[in-house]
Amino acid sequence: MPQQNHSIFVKVLEKMYQVKCPAENAHELQEAAHFLDKKMREIRDVGNIIGSDRIAVIAALNIAHSLLRTEKKENKHIDVVLERIRDMQQKAEGLLNQQEQIEF
Repeated sequence: MPQQNHSIFVKVLEKMYQVKCPAENAHELQEAAHFLDKKMREIRDVGNIIGSDRIAVIAALNIAHSLLRTEKKENKHIDVVLERIRDMQQKAEGLLNQQEQIEF
């Protein structure tokens, strides 16, 4: 059964936007809008950047940078785990080979 989209309103920098999303994602979308609003306000309040479109682009770049940095850290941890698994597999194969040689 296809998901039913419904419209919700989000507020970012005193502007309301109507956005369609699946009903079960509405709360997450509200949280994302609140997070974006907070980041855009922080940029605006510094006072160096004027214009909501420029503020939005800078906020998007900051959020994307943070996301990419987090993904790289997670990938690095996955690489470490995979390396350890490979090491354990090699050790297990070595032990099995030794045991096979002893049995013959």
